[in-house]
Amino acid sequence: MLHCFARKLAFAALLLAALLMAALPAQAAQPLPDGMSQGPGTGQLLASTDTVPLANDSELAMEHERFSNFAREHVQRMNANIIGGKHSMAVRKGHDGLYHASYKTIDISDVVCQVRRAENDPNYYVGVIIYKEVVLASVAKTAEACRKAEFAPVTQTPQRLIFSSKRGGGW
Repeated sequence: MLHCFARKLAFAALLLAALLMAALPAQAAQPLPDGMSQGPGTGQLLASTDTVPLANDSELAMEHERFSNFAREHVQRMNANIIGGKHSMAVRKGHDGLYHASYKTIDISDVVCQVRRAENDPNYYVGVIIYKEVVLASVAKTAEACRKAEFAPVTQTPQRLIFSSKRGGGW
């Protein structure tokens, strides 16, 4: 829920900046405040310790694109191999006589990637993947019907993975 509020706040700040920039003449337009820059094609604000916006820092933009590709593949692998999804579904008979099925998955549509230069060494980058593990559950009279029933989210647990990379290196 905090992540959702932060995204709405960032969107509001971006919208305000866009409105202010549209109101100014083209030559007087100012970049986003220091330390904030927008990733190419993402529509999300990215925190950066640099004072140069991402639009003027082609290396940071390139690292963000590389990290976003890596993050997408990494989350898909985690979903398939570690978390398991429907392949790791647990079905049990409850005290109420009904069958309860549940499984974990990662909400891929809500994954956020952030990239910044390392504070102590500008040759290194720090990438953060923010995602939610979601537990989905269903209830039915039989185990087979339970597996085929519509699953609804029961819990969401925010997760964060931090990676580092040397300039031009792999994530």
